[in-house]
Amino acid sequence: MHILKVIFILLEVVLLFNLLIFVHELGHFLAGRWRGLKIERFAVWFGKPIWRKRIGDVEYALGCIPAGGYVSLPQMA
Repeated sequence: MHILKVIFILLEVVLLFNLLIFVHELGHFLAGRWRGLKIERFAVWFGKPIWRKRIGDVEYALGCIPAGGYVSLPQMA
């Protein structure tokens, strides 16, 4: 039982961490849209994408390494 409790707590931490990452990157995405910047990609997680979909000019992606995310703004390079 103790092992299951530890695993459950670790899963909760990972879930909350990734929710925080998503909200953070969504803020970058919305700020870029608000300022009229071109957004190439909105990605949560890193690495090779396990899911991707292009809607309009933006590619949305979910990577395979559950740590981090990014919004690709070519004007910021």
